Amino acid sequence: MRIKPDQLSGLLTSKPSRIAWIMGEEPYQRLQCADLFRKYWRDNGFSERLYYTIDKGFDWLQLEEQLSAPSLFGDLRIIELSLIQQPDAKGKALLEQTANRLPDDICLLLTSEKNDYRILNQKWAKAIDTHGWIIQVWPIDHSRLPGWISARMHEKGLQPTAEAARILADHVEGNLLAAAQEIEKLALLADSPTIDGPFVSRHIVQSSHYSIFDLSDAIIARDAAHALTILRTLRSEGVAPAQILWALNQEAQRLIDLARARQQRQPAEEVVKGWKLPPQKKKRYLSMRPRSAPLLKAINSLHIIDCAIKGADTQPVWPALEEAVLLLSRD
Repeated sequence: MRIKPDQLSGLLTSKPSRIAWIMGEEPYQRLQCADLFRKYWRDNGFSERLYYTIDKGFDWLQLEEQLSAPSLFGDLRIIELSLIQQPDAKGKALLEQTANRLPDDICLLLTSEKNDYRILNQKWAKAIDTHGWIIQVWPIDHSRLPGWISARMHEKGLQPTAEAARILADHVEGNLLAAAQEIEKLALLADSPTIDGPFVSRHIVQSSHYSIFDLSDAIIARDAAHALTILRTLRSEGVAPAQILWALNQEAQRLIDLARARQQRQPAEEVVKGWKLPPQKKKRYLSMRPRSAPLLKAINSLHIIDCAIKGADTQPVWPALEEAVLLLSRD
């Protein structure tokens, strides 16, 4: 069954599912939906959590053994699959079989970073659609972002003016995680529920010497030393690694798209046009000639960082972020 993210809370209390697939490029909504499932399942006795990254060469036998064997301690289990790429033939068959006959002691949560309708037409995906829930999340475009921010502020007991929501939307540039964190700070700082434009502007000016957008600017300027300085400053100011990861993932994807266009002799203008950037930033991208090799290494590093943030990898996060910044800043 296909459901929208804003339907999830209500449906979990009335028609619970034990299999779910959350897909889409916007990480904050994806994380929020996944957390709702985890909390609901934990509250209903599923206390053990197992996490697998599905990439090239994944051993499906280990997952098959987990699905067919009871828990060592008799606990009800949540099995999470992060789909970095499509399952191979064996994986598709196993997921189709699991969706059709999910063991009673297991909840299955899949996450993927793309909305791909071609995948949804495959048999294994249709089995999940039939027996579970598929939640597709989409980026909030700039015209809708002030409304999204206003709604989140109201949830925190705040009453923002239209100007306040617009200023914050302009500041976060589509990063919902950054918006959510700024709203948390505003809720702590506000003396009254009413939040106006000047209050938000003062908070933004005072909140940080650098922002994650300064980090992105340093990367596309190919200024690795300055990018590292910004990263270390953000760390000292308590900026969450997940927020920085969002910015680095966005830059990595943009640079990969640009590198592929250059290699295939396609007009770079067509690629950059879809990003809806300010003219000066657009001009910077058009002057770049990124190479695929360091970018692919950076993407692999970012995936490991994502796993570490989620607790599925022991890699130290901040040194890995520094490595990714250096890779992304290379000519």
